[in-house]
Amino acid sequence: MAAVTGNAIGSDDQFIRCQSPAPTPAEVETEYQRDVRKLVNFLSKLNPSAKEFFPSLHTARDGRKYDGRLSADAPIFVASTDYYGNGVTGNGGNKDSSSDGSSNSQPNRRRGSGYNQGWRKTKDRVRKAQTEESIRRTVYVSDIDQHVTEEKLAEIFATCGQVVDCRVCGDPNSVLRFAFIEFSDEDGARAALNLGGTMLGYYPVRVLPSKTAILPVNPKFLPRSDDEKEMVVRTVYCTNIDRKVTQTELKATFEQCCGEVSRLRLLGDNMHSTHIAFVEFLRAESAIVALNCTGMVLGALPIRTRFKGKAVRFSGIDICRLLVGTCGRFGGRRGRLHVLQLYPTRRRGGIINEVAAFDTVDGVNDCCWSESHQSLAVSTLTDGTVKLWDVSLPPALNPVSHFCEHYDEARSVDWNPVSDCFLSASLDSQIKLWTPDRSNSSYTFQRHSDSVYSVAWNAIDPHVFASGDGTAGLWDVRDNRCFTVIHDEKTRELVSCGWNTYSQFHLATASGSSIHVWDIRTTRSPLVGFCGHDDTVCRIRFSPHQPSMLLSCSVDNTVRTWDWREVASIARYDLHTDRVYGIDMSVHIEGLIASAGWDNLVHIWRDRPVTATLSASP
Repeated sequence: MAAVTGNAIGSDDQFIRCQSPAPTPAEVETEYQRDVRKLVNFLSKLNPSAKEFFPSLHTARDGRKYDGRLSADAPIFVASTDYYGNGVTGNGGNKDSSSDGSSNSQPNRRRGSGYNQGWRKTKDRVRKAQTEESIRRTVYVSDIDQHVTEEKLAEIFATCGQVVDCRVCGDPNSVLRFAFIEFSDEDGARAALNLGGTMLGYYPVRVLPSKTAILPVNPKFLPRSDDEKEMVVRTVYCTNIDRKVTQTELKATFEQCCGEVSRLRLLGDNMHSTHIAFVEFLRAESAIVALNCTGMVLGALPIRTRFKGKAVRFSGIDICRLLVGTCGRFGGRRGRLHVLQLYPTRRRGGIINEVAAFDTVDGVNDCCWSESHQSLAVSTLTDGTVKLWDVSLPPALNPVSHFCEHYDEARSVDWNPVSDCFLSASLDSQIKLWTPDRSNSSYTFQRHSDSVYSVAWNAIDPHVFASGDGTAGLWDVRDNRCFTVIHDEKTRELVSCGWNTYSQFHLATASGSSIHVWDIRTTRSPLVGFCGHDDTVCRIRFSPHQPSMLLSCSVDNTVRTWDWREVASIARYDLHTDRVYGIDMSVHIEGLIASAGWDNLVHIWRDRPVTATLSASP
């Protein structure tokens, strides 16, 4: 930058200083000199060495490295308002050759920058105004049944006004989805708000004003040729992929479930917890099948539920089905019964999809599958009711039966292994026997004087079952009597009990943090008793594959497996961050475990255990 006055800028000085001549009565400072002084004072407060004043390219055009000084290529910063405020410049009141305020000896490097900046701001304001107008013309629709298509939804809302765009979003396999609908004017959007509560499919939709606009599709990303269109039809986009899943494992999974994969790109970085992938199949039919994999879980990612997990059960008939019962915290109102479909893979992990979900007014305490009907399930609720479900029917037709004889919270339920009947236990100290075809109970067992927390059928003898309050009662339904009572002075509330699937005489009970295994032929003392959990044990299960293996979960947020004959801890799983209430082991797949906890997560895994010896309790 050339010197404006003879002594204004030193050749080696980085800062601009002004030395105004002392005014004399004979000299009158011209208006031009006053403007120059204002400019120099303004620039003297700036630091040309600051990073923001460097040009974007620090290398000169001739290849020499930038030495830290302002060069002729550096942008010039001036106070345009002060400089041109009065429309007067140097050289006799005319502007010099540089319209941005540079001197005659300085080439014009930033011509039109002020205009471009103003045009950019104007464009941004116009774009913002158009977006706000589009938002006012858009409504948000939620709780859309999975059977309602975009065409059907647009047809229904077209009665309110002309529909410009309709986008249905969410998991296509999910029970509920959401959508954005844009109208041609604001009147149509306001009229659409009156459609809230309309039944579409099996659910009433909710219509609210939208907070976002529908983004238009960029034509650059659309296929431009027939070959690209055919390639798009054979390609699917996958997201939320566990970082531990490799490209080989992902490809093997899709080929096993959908068909041959021609190309696959797995993308991700160290900043995000999940990866994404583009999978191109050899045939378009395979891509259509792959769309049904939405919502499935691959790798070690857990399934997140809406409420707190209380129970989980594998189906004894269908190798791939699980049942999960949830409820509000501390037994609050509202709950849900989830039906999960499992697709085991040869490699690590598996694929899980929620195929159905049924909302309940009150929380679900326990649930189990029918042993004679593939689609029937039963659950006990915090309001004392017992509900029978047919998971093959839509939510509007469920539950298929209500059983309302308990007058306090129903805590446990178990289906008979051979007969078409089931038991329910309640805090009203009663145990009731039910059949699916009757609304009234077949029999009520009353011997307990305290709340009954658990009931379980004998896995080998279908006429015998066990129940527990402060004691364990053994019953025979052939004469409806309690033939044995197990007393343990060290226990208070028996919260769970379970039978060994390999012996009709071995019964496990859990009370507090202790677990005991009994031989019901000699009940004076347990065969073995041990303590390993740090807090109350919530549920126990015998392994259907190993007679000496026992599974337990606890309020201490852990799941453990035990060898009760050796009094040894086989493995400890710290998968949950809150108390674990539900556990089960698959009858069909050895070593497959499922757990449900109050952290709203359901974990399903199959790991190699690590053995650790545990001392027996006295």
